[in-house]
Amino acid sequence: WFGLYPVTEDGTLDDSIAANFSIQAAITAFEAVLIESLEPPQNRRRGDNLSAVEFMQARDPELEKRQMKSLLEEMLQKFEQS
Repeated sequence: WFGLYPVTEDGTLDDSIAANFSIQAAITAFEAVLIESLEPPQNRRRGDNLSAVEFMQARDPELEKRQMKSLLEEMLQKFEQS
């Protein structure tokens, strides 16, 4: 995902810039996001003034464990029914 608000040190979004954000700045940001995300062939223009920070999203091991347990329970129920 792409966002326009900066991320603070504690991982929350800093929406204090919202009052100073112009429509032109939003258009420029969306254009830059589209150019950077779609990477059109033969594009000579990069997103104007795109300063980005990439965050790597990781899966929660506890969530994966619960999903696996749920799947195994579901499979066991189907096996017992047959």
